[in-house]
Amino acid sequence: MIRMKFNYIPPSVNHAYVNKRGGGRIMSREGKEFKARVRADILSNYKKELQTFKAENPYELVITFYLKDMYLKKQVDGVRRYKKIDVTNRIKLLEDALSEVIGVDDKNFIIVVARKCESSTLSNYTTVTFISSKEEPGLVNGARPTIPW
Repeated sequence: MIRMKFNYIPPSVNHAYVNKRGGGRIMSREGKEFKARVRADILSNYKKELQTFKAENPYELVITFYLKDMYLKKQVDGVRRYKKIDVTNRIKLLEDALSEVIGVDDKNFIIVVARKCESSTLSNYTTVTFISSKEEPGLVNGARPTIPW
């Protein structure tokens, strides 16, 4: 199992890509900057872990987005309501950035679990846990995810 922490969260796909004139979409400057930041963080903080990834292995990813402002300030009928922060809208760019750096095609991310939690710090951050089928042999055989929380 490999766990990585990034002191930021990915931009949503709405900010990571822009429409081209005449059709099609391309990565925005914000998307490119995010991918470059992930690359730099992994190469400087996870050199040892990078050596353990195998391109042919399937992996389970557990992604947690820690958000400092997860709730609306105003309660409705005494109930805390969530801000409109769609975590599934942030997964693809993160998967692509991770895939490029670790050398594992994202088609090998067999199970992807994402969640959002309230941050206990005053900042947003992301954790990603990789679990290889070599560590969890049932992963490829339809076993339920081994979620480390």
